[in-house]
Amino acid sequence: PGERSLCVTAVHLKDQTSGATIPMLAVGTSFAAGEDYPCSGRVILVEVGRGSDGAWAGSIVFHREFKGPITNISSVDGYLLLSTGNRLETCILKSSQEGKFTLQRSAFFEGPSLITSLNVVKNFILAGDAQHSVQFLRYKDQGKQIMPLAKDFGAACVRTCQFVIAGSSLHIMMADGEGNVRAFTYAPTDP
Repeated sequence: PGERSLCVTAVHLKDQTSGATIPMLAVGTSFAAGEDYPCSGRVILVEVGRGSDGAWAGSIVFHREFKGPITNISSVDGYLLLSTGNRLETCILKSSQEGKFTLQRSAFFEGPSLITSLNVVKNFILAGDAQHSVQFLRYKDQGKQIMPLAKDFGAACVRTCQFVIAGSSLHIMMADGEGNVRAFTYAPTDP
């Protein structure tokens, strides 16, 4: 009761025990218990397939509670990527001999205020913030790190952001709360 679904996406997670890549639906939820209690959330992983009668069926294979609402969810390099408030985390999927799954936190990044939008291309992450525009990040498997590459120093309430790939160049599009659409290009050599 009181649990609301905030985001859902198809993810491909690598089982660290068997090495298999498993397609799943990942659902992020929120429990709003009132003004006297902090809001919490939950990640639900659903395996979807066809049943014996040919109809699509889903079964919950894992769920875990977090201290904040799960506002965005995706996957990067086979790991689950999620945001709770201003915190961006990756989680490792592991299976047991009984066929049960667990999630283990592996890397995190603290954003400025509230992550409102999240997109991934390869190991590059684009995070939109409620007050501080967009941040361009990179996940490094070696050392399990989420590293900042660039950010927009302007203030903007990001409603959504997305990567735009044109040939061999990668661009960033962002729409803010004032109805503006902005385009950015990553320039690593620009001071």
